[in-house]
Amino acid sequence: MNKIITSHNKKILSEDTTETKNCNCKQKQNCPLEGKCREKSVIYKCTASVPNKPDKIYIGLTEGEFKTRHSAHKTTFKNEKYAKSTAISTYFWKMKEKEKTDPILKWSILKSVPAYSNITKRCLLCLQEKFEILSYKNQGELLNKRSELISKCRHQNKFVLQNLKEG
Repeated sequence: MNKIITSHNKKILSEDTTETKNCNCKQKQNCPLEGKCREKSVIYKCTASVPNKPDKIYIGLTEGEFKTRHSAHKTTFKNEKYAKSTAISTYFWKMKEKEKTDPILKWSILKSVPAYSNITKRCLLCLQEKFEILSYKNQGELLNKRSELISKCRHQNKFVLQNLKEG
């Protein structure tokens, strides 16, 4: 844990500064990943629980920080115009309407995997997400659509010459 010691208007950080790198939530107790929200290039799982219904699972990925992806998901849960953006947001709004309750969402990281490499011409992040979806033990619990399995990797686009930004 970081300790800031103030002495003569100078701030000195203690030797452990890893907490700042892993989480920068204002309220640490509300961190979606218990202090690991700033992890990058991860496959994540969201478990949606509704009383008297079986839990549903959504498996996703993000190349950037999980916290940024989580913020995008939160937007889809707050604003109905984004209700059909992802499988988890579609389920969220369906339960909100049908059951008159917001599902309880629990987030976890399944794996941390590198994204597309221009050297190997492979995206281990996309491949791992597909593997996690296909190998999930109870396919009936999954919210992911089968079309996700045949989608093209979007992480390689940053290596395409036409996407090069001047500056």
